[in-house]
Amino acid sequence: MDRIQASASLDTTTASGLQNKVFIDTMVYFANRGMENLRVMKPEDFLLQTEAESGREFYSLKDFGTKNHAMDDTASQGGRMYEIQGNPRGPVATLKKYLDKLNPQCQWMWQRPKKMVTEDVSVWYDNSPLGRDTLQNMMKKISMAAGCTKVYTNHCLRATTVTLLDHAGCVNRDIMTVSGHRSETSIKHYVSTSEGKKEQMSDIISATLNHPGPSGSTLNMPRHKLNNSSPSDGDILPSEDTEPMSLSQVDQIMNSIANSPNVLQDVSNTVCNVSNQNPSAFNFHGCMVNIYNK
Repeated sequence: MDRIQASASLDTTTASGLQNKVFIDTMVYFANRGMENLRVMKPEDFLLQTEAESGREFYSLKDFGTKNHAMDDTASQGGRMYEIQGNPRGPVATLKKYLDKLNPQCQWMWQRPKKMVTEDVSVWYDNSPLGRDTLQNMMKKISMAAGCTKVYTNHCLRATTVTLLDHAGCVNRDIMTVSGHRSETSIKHYVSTSEGKKEQMSDIISATLNHPGPSGSTLNMPRHKLNNSSPSDGDILPSEDTEPMSLSQVDQIMNSIANSPNVLQDVSNTVCNVSNQNPSAFNFHGCMVNIYNK
């Protein structure tokens, strides 16, 4: 996508480049499916609004009848295309320019671009809509012109939307409001675990197993003093300054407690001594427990 964005195929000073830019933005921001509704889109299907709190402008798109949803003329699709303030190549800025340069005699959104245009020309497009085959191959044409090693399809842009949002940490239910999917199972066909996420998960496992991470840090778990004798009260109730301990040491301590009646008796005796006092706090395996004797 970086190669395409930087290519002349998306040059917004030309009629075809501006159209290509708006086409990709529309497909990605609204997660449009392949050819779905492209031929029947009209300029008035894009509604410009202003966010009350932030003051940012955004476009919403009419809720067409789709594979997953019946048409509702009063509703819009879940996705929104917000402005990037100060950026003339932002999605809202280029869509505004495209709508302003369309041929008013043609009712359709995707019109045939003129070959030679300048900024002072008011109409950049002919009074003729793009055909179905042209629309269907838009992304293929754009990726080939940009010199991509892989030829992309229109539907690849929908997958790009889901993948980008998933890798950014958006939950499936929120992604579904943009993509229009009805179930999380459908979302899973589009997403895969990124290399960065795999590295992060490995670091989590390493921290849990008490292996130093890249910064030399470890998971902050209390470490008990271990010896061959039964643990004392100090071993079971460590201070806040104790060192981290490994999972194997945790298992050893729990087994020692289970096999040592003396330890359990010590705890029982301690509880009995607080009958007329404030509740005592015990730190069992890093957890603070208040015990009341009533």
